[in-house]
Amino acid sequence: MKLVANCTSLIILRLSNNNFHGKFFLKNFNQSFFFSLELNNNHFTGTLPKAPLSFHILDISNNHMSGIIPLWMGNNIVTLLGIIDLSNNFFEGQLPCGLGVTFLLESIELLLLSGNHFSGMIPKKLCHLEKIGIMDLSRNSFSGTIPYCFRKITFGQIDASEFVYISDASFFRFWSNLYMGLNLDIMSALDLSFNQLIGGIPLELGQLSSIHSLNLSYNQLTGPIPKTFSNLTQLERLDLSYNNLSGEIPSTLIDLNFLEVFNVTHNNLSGKVPNFKAQFGTFDKSCYEGNPFLCGPPLEKRCTMLDESPSSPRQYSNASDEKWYEVDPVVFYTISVLYINPHWQQRCFNLVEDCIHWCCNLAVNTLKGPSSCMWH
Repeated sequence: MKLVANCTSLIILRLSNNNFHGKFFLKNFNQSFFFSLELNNNHFTGTLPKAPLSFHILDISNNHMSGIIPLWMGNNIVTLLGIIDLSNNFFEGQLPCGLGVTFLLESIELLLLSGNHFSGMIPKKLCHLEKIGIMDLSRNSFSGTIPYCFRKITFGQIDASEFVYISDASFFRFWSNLYMGLNLDIMSALDLSFNQLIGGIPLELGQLSSIHSLNLSYNQLTGPIPKTFSNLTQLERLDLSYNNLSGEIPSTLIDLNFLEVFNVTHNNLSGKVPNFKAQFGTFDKSCYEGNPFLCGPPLEKRCTMLDESPSSPRQYSNASDEKWYEVDPVVFYTISVLYINPHWQQRCFNLVEDCIHWCCNLAVNTLKGPSSCMWH
């Protein structure tokens, strides 16, 4: 852009919310330091400069910029980083492996990369952003598993007063869409939704005790919902919808007293939903739809409860208790002995044969006729 092509001492440049188009970073762009560079909500194209920049706020969201993220964003040349917002562009490729690893980059408080074409695994180096308040990697093509080391991130309180001079800073736009005007000074979030993440949800995410919003929806996550999520005492939003999660919803989640949004729709969850009281008393059946094996209020499907009383081990009706046969223990014992012992078996056969012969002779003598019994 010719407007700043020859400028060497700009500190704040705000061109937000216009219809500017064309390439902003021209080949002869030699401005190396901005305290705040805001180009959001325009039609700028092109790529980020190859020469390193230093800035506190970089907001080029909602444009048509493309290409890969330059390596200088992962080097210690970059200073004073506070906000990086590259969301809703056409950036692609993997994130720089050094992003988040240097001491200076550890000061990043907002990292917003949603709505691009980033791919590959989520770099574990991002776990070094221990002071970050909001990390939004949603609506990309990240694959692999969720890094266990995310537990190192405090997701602490964001000091909104630091950015109050920016009329439409990324911080405010992000949370105004999510919270619609609630107190923005205390928000923190991790959003990994709409990616291609697989595997289970790390139990270590339950250590993010200060986080307010956790969104893992629209991935391919499997396994159970971690019981450790009951430790997220400050959590206000939990969205795990559209995954392949299984097992029961931990009943201990009912202890999340600040939970306002809860969504587990379209998974493979089963069993009884948490008791319909406290915060969970405000969640209707739409929060659970797409899980046909869930039961209990507010769902229409009732849970089948088995009597666990040890004094009543039999739960069948009288009709089912009745046998269709009766067994004489004397006859059963006799037959068993004869079957097992060949000697007694033969004696029994001889006795039966003698009885039959005697009966036959008796009948013949009674009728005074010739014998009709033939024995071979």
